[in-house]
Amino acid sequence: MTDGDNTHESTQNKSRRTIKFDNAYHEKFGGYTGIVINHLSIKIVNNNKKINKKALSLFNSALGNGLKPSDLDVSSAGVLSIVFIYFSLLFYDYTRIKDKALSYGTIYRSLGQDLQTIGVSNCKSRNLGIISKFLPENLRAKYKMYYSKKLYTGRLSFEEFINFIKELGLKKTSIEGKALSPNLNYDKQKINDYQELTSQEYYDLIVNKKGTEVRIPVWCGRCKHTPWEGILSNLLQGKWCRKCVDEKKITFSLERLKEIARTRGREETGVEGIILDSQYGNKELTQGTYDRLTYKKSPGKTHFWWNCRIKGHPPWKALPSHIFRDKTWCPICKMGLYTHSELIKLAKIRGREETGVEGKILDSKNCDKELTLETYNRLTVDKKTSEVSFWWSCENGHPPFKNSPPNIRRGQWCTICSHAEGKFEKIVRDQFEKVFRVYFPEEYLRDLNLKYTEMNIDLDLSKEKEKIKFVGYKVNFCNPGRFRIYDGKMRFDGYAEFAINGKLIKIAFEYNGIQHYEFPNFWFGDSTDGFQSWLKYIERDQIKKEICKLNNIYLIEIPYYIDRALEHPEKIRSYIINQFELITGIKLY
Repeated sequence: MTDGDNTHESTQNKSRRTIKFDNAYHEKFGGYTGIVINHLSIKIVNNNKKINKKALSLFNSALGNGLKPSDLDVSSAGVLSIVFIYFSLLFYDYTRIKDKALSYGTIYRSLGQDLQTIGVSNCKSRNLGIISKFLPENLRAKYKMYYSKKLYTGRLSFEEFINFIKELGLKKTSIEGKALSPNLNYDKQKINDYQELTSQEYYDLIVNKKGTEVRIPVWCGRCKHTPWEGILSNLLQGKWCRKCVDEKKITFSLERLKEIARTRGREETGVEGIILDSQYGNKELTQGTYDRLTYKKSPGKTHFWWNCRIKGHPPWKALPSHIFRDKTWCPICKMGLYTHSELIKLAKIRGREETGVEGKILDSKNCDKELTLETYNRLTVDKKTSEVSFWWSCENGHPPFKNSPPNIRRGQWCTICSHAEGKFEKIVRDQFEKVFRVYFPEEYLRDLNLKYTEMNIDLDLSKEKEKIKFVGYKVNFCNPGRFRIYDGKMRFDGYAEFAINGKLIKIAFEYNGIQHYEFPNFWFGDSTDGFQSWLKYIERDQIKKEICKLNNIYLIEIPYYIDRALEHPEKIRSYIINQFELITGIKLY
């Protein structure tokens, strides 16, 4: 050992000896724990004193069990105030702080400028394990179990892992995923014999292992697919059933090609495309022509004729893989060559589709005159027509709205018309009524005599590239226990009450478009004012959820990404059934 090392050790030992757990230290420690607890956002009401009192009690207990400054690398009052608040929260089973796992680092980062006040300068490990040895046995055991879960599971408890697998299955196939017991050979078992993973089995599997070393049997829920052993880290990254993935691999059958043409057309222009029997004429590809063209080579290597079905746009030749995988489409549509006459026709068609009244493309925002050729030429002189936002009118007395031709073709229209009775809401409502066999009319909350209490919503947002995304929220009730009847303007997209097995069930549903999840978007634009409006909009969503909880209403939200174009009713229906069974515990079928 060098002289420098001896000097360092001597200095360190001296600093430990100078700290004494005396009355002055206790007074400072108590003040610091109060500062720490006041910074935490946890789901407790008026319990700060209880948490603080328990931290002081645990500190005294540790001293009684022989804890001395010399046992610790760092024994400053500021550091120990964080440590014992940590153990106090763990004692009361508060293991989440601001949607993050309870840890020394989570508490440390919540303190901000007050870190200087309590004399803490960094977030290094603070001997939680050593201090735990001086705590009561039950808390020591709880810490050991919690540390095991936090370290080796991506900070997922057993309950969080099970819910994660369920949600992952719903996201991938609209069927809840299941984690299974590792004690069976599922290749030889019938579905009825499958056993779900237990809490003890889960912790036995993950103890002292990293996520890449843990294998857990998982099942996608499809009867013809056998369970597989998923690597924990892969599951947490979103990897799922290989057979489900393989079924999505493309076999370009005749029917598959027809479906690709229809789907790609809708995606690009709002008009279903077609795969043609030949370059000339509008006849759809026949089985005879398909067999002849693919006689000596696979369909994937065969060029077919395609048409976007937009007047004046000729057919073009392309491989199926270019259309499907590479997302190519009509060259003219892709170039954005919307003529003046096409735009006028498009406005009329989209208006009829949405409201039954022909729409109009306007010469300007404050002019009711139809778009003139002169204005069209001026706006498109140095831009593609597809990149220009024009003014449109639904002709239902609503204000004009600005949008580009491709968005109008894809289905966007007057937001007021859409809000009054959006076509997506109609589709979702139809599926709810088929599942439950009752009507689900739109209802204003004020008409249902729902109890309400004042609350503040704290939104949790994240930024990904150029998007601000809604992640979650915290609610703080201003006057818990004081209620009144809600008289605001919010509404449910659909609401119904009915009985199942003698129990009254109250269900509301909401169809949530992309504007419920991220900003900027079409509805709120990308301005500062738009962002503030979007925040209020998201806040209202969360208030609606809390009102449902207060009134025992099961709220089922249908996110847009379940079926973006709502073209697969079976997906929506399956999602509704799964969500209902998940939140109520009642089996429908």
